[in-house]
Amino acid sequence: MLNSLYPVLLFYTISTEKDGKRDFLPPIPIYLDEDLTQISVESESESLQIATESLADIDKENRLEIVQKGLSQTVILDLAAREDSPALSKILPLLKMIAVNVIEQDGYKVAYFHKDILIFDAKLLGYDKRPESGTNLIKLSITLEIKPDEEKEKTDKDSATPLPYSSQNPYDTIGADGEELKKVTLIPAEQGGAGVDIYFPKVVQREASL
Repeated sequence: MLNSLYPVLLFYTISTEKDGKRDFLPPIPIYLDEDLTQISVESESESLQIATESLADIDKENRLEIVQKGLSQTVILDLAAREDSPALSKILPLLKMIAVNVIEQDGYKVAYFHKDILIFDAKLLGYDKRPESGTNLIKLSITLEIKPDEEKEKTDKDSATPLPYSSQNPYDTIGADGEELKKVTLIPAEQGGAGVDIYFPKVVQREASL
């Protein structure tokens, strides 16, 4: 179980090849906490793009119909880590593995959640790794993006080949300390496999400006 104390970067559904056969890595959660894994989130930002169309429907007495659809959700993370950070030693190889998968058109998904920021089934838009001059720190910027309509279209096309994990809709629950939480379960497609439970704080109200 992942608790809600730390930001979490989750890599899952990463396609690999072993002995000439395609397989998938199990979900890999990485806590982003300076004390726990010697890596911290210096800043995080989230943006959402929505397209709005006005349609006049003759069959509905020429009333104006407003249609909206999500174009993209983008999350940018700026991380700082010591060179010997155990989290950094996991993140960098996974990012390079994803880069290879992109070239070979293989699958992968990334998720991130912290406080009121939540992105699932995201793709890596890019990352930038650079050493901090005169220190033993490494700065790492990661950009994640999901385009909901494109993901839905791809899922419809690939429905005959289910992914090894799918996410269950989050629902409200109560933590051990009485904190209101949301729970998401990554469900394995193979029957009998163990699911991965993820907990994060429930957001009572969130204001957004477009």
